Amino acid sequence: INELPLLVIEVPSRPTEPRLNLAIARALRMPVASEHESRRISDTILRNLIQRKVRMIVFVEMDHFEPLPEDEQTVVFDFIKNITNEGIVVVGVGTEDCRKAIENHKALASRFRPRFLTGFAPGEEFCDFLTTLESFYPFPNRSFLESAHLR
Repeated sequence: INELPLLVIEVPSRPTEPRLNLAIARALRMPVASEHESRRISDTILRNLIQRKVRMIVFVEMDHFEPLPEDEQTVVFDFIKNITNEGIVVVGVGTEDCRKAIENHKALASRFRPRFLTGFAPGEEFCDFLTTLESFYPFPNRSFLESAHLR
């Protein structure tokens, strides 16, 4: 089994549990043919995440969670909470609405610490973020992001 220390998942629009499962399964290169087939594979996905030694998942477009009805949001957020329970770092990229949705889910809110990036200009906070991200992924060469001239 090939290791995948970092997964980047684009959150599907209307991210129900089956649709999110399908997105994660595809990123893990699991053989899942359809959304219908992905309905009950959360445990299999968690096992695959552990077997593949995933250390970080970056969810992009997390603001897609915000308009979901509360019951659907709870199911999906509980699954993300279970991922963090396995020691996998979860980074969510989204808008202010996304932050509000996460804060309304107590178990998930305690696992996320909001950080706001004001742009992709060189600076201390952005370099710290990239250095942390780089530490989770085994690049063949160092980037030297901690260098003083980049800050």
